[in-house]
Amino acid sequence: MQQAWGFVQRCQTTAPEDLLTVLRRAGFFPEDDQAESSENRSTKRSGKQGLKWQTDHRKFAEKQELTQQDLQPFSALREVSHLTAREADLLVLKAAALCKKKGTSSLQGLYCMAIGESVRRAKLSQSHPCLLPTKKYIYLLHGKVIKGNDTASKWFALQGLGLKELQLCGLAEVITREAQKKDLQLTAKQAQDLAGNAFTTTLLSAVMLGVALADH
Repeated sequence: MQQAWGFVQRCQTTAPEDLLTVLRRAGFFPEDDQAESSENRSTKRSGKQGLKWQTDHRKFAEKQELTQQDLQPFSALREVSHLTAREADLLVLKAAALCKKKGTSSLQGLYCMAIGESVRRAKLSQSHPCLLPTKKYIYLLHGKVIKGNDTASKWFALQGLGLKELQLCGLAEVITREAQKKDLQLTAKQAQDLAGNAFTTTLLSAVMLGVALADH
């Protein structure tokens, strides 16, 4: 009961950790924090809905009054190999628009965005978007794309489950290297499948409180 109450109190924190701290502890970043190289990149696919996204992106740039001078600092983002042409263009537009709004020429710190969203809905933010099983997320560290270690630990950490909580739930054993050797490791995809509407720490803490009150 004390462990359950401790978890509930942790979910009620008024000073949550920043995204960079959470992802570092989860082992998401490569040791050298290097941005993905654009070398040996494959030909980019245009992405969804043919040319419609190009029209939408052009209208967005016009509405935000983005000039080539605004876009130029982020031109290297178009060369990231694992992004489609639409995704890369979306990232450039959102980064440029955010810098213009802030009155700066570069982005400092860690930013994240659900890259599959339309230009109207996508938001580049220092807070992580809502986790959903099929969403693709992009991470910018000091303006450069980071393709980190996509592990189960990352998805649990983003939902407020640290090592102590995983141990309490009996999940710590399935994210270790030993489990991987025995083909028992929970994959990042399986962990993401548990995300979003399927699970939230807020819901879990409410259930724990309900059980505790019912027990009395």
